Amino acid sequence: MLDIAKRADEAEALIQEFKVAFAVEPEFATAWARHALRFKDKAALLEIAKAPSIERLRPTVGGLIYFHAGLTEEAVRIADAALKEIRQREVSRRDFDELVDSFMK
Repeated sequence: MLDIAKRADEAEALIQEFKVAFAVEPEFATAWARHALRFKDKAALLEIAKAPSIERLRPTVGGLIYFHAGLTEEAVRIADAALKEIRQREVSRRDFDELVDSFMK
């Protein structure tokens, strides 16, 4: 929410303050991932990709994290789960388009 309100610095400060305590909570992990994806923060993307919180993300979001972190093998490893998610639930158009672009490279 803070990113949308153009308060990214506040969002980043909160993430840094609470990531150790809440990284395994799905809502926090998703918000952190979305923040890192929105700002193409390579260091944060790699941190998320290597942290246990990656397992708490929906496969489509996890795939985007892996791709943008440059971890293509990991992204390919969860590709089937991401495709299953796309078939079974509504995925945002932005995420869908990004996944298509990433897998088509």
